[in-house]
Amino acid sequence: MSFLEKLGPKLITGDKKLTSTTTLAEQKFIGIYLGSKWSPASQAFLPKLIDFYKVINEGETVLEIVYLSWDSGEKDFVEELERTPWLAIPFKQKLRFTFYNEFKELFPGLPSFVIFDTSGELIEGNGRREIELNNEEFTENLKKMI
Repeated sequence: MSFLEKLGPKLITGDKKLTSTTTLAEQKFIGIYLGSKWSPASQAFLPKLIDFYKVINEGETVLEIVYLSWDSGEKDFVEELERTPWLAIPFKQKLRFTFYNEFKELFPGLPSFVIFDTSGELIEGNGRREIELNNEEFTENLKKMI
């Protein structure tokens, strides 16, 4: 099974539209954001991640983020997704747990953010730290990889 297939056949947008996971193949990078509405740390990190997403994709979309929800209910999941410009594994899709379990060593807690290329090669295992500590240099280094 390819890396993209592990995310499931469909992803959902903030406006509740389903899209094929295959659209991710057009991107250079895929970020996986593990977070939740109930986590204060996730709530503090989310605005920084949104800013990073906008900066890295300025002019051309090279990074798509997929929300891997750890929300306690679908209502919280929907509210959190509506705040973001990216995609998510649908809340009711069991593959979100399968994906988490396969890569759990990369998700030490909430929130976590990791970046892969479209083949599933790990590009950055601690994107949260990089964004919080050195956003500009991290962004520039990623842009150089394009």
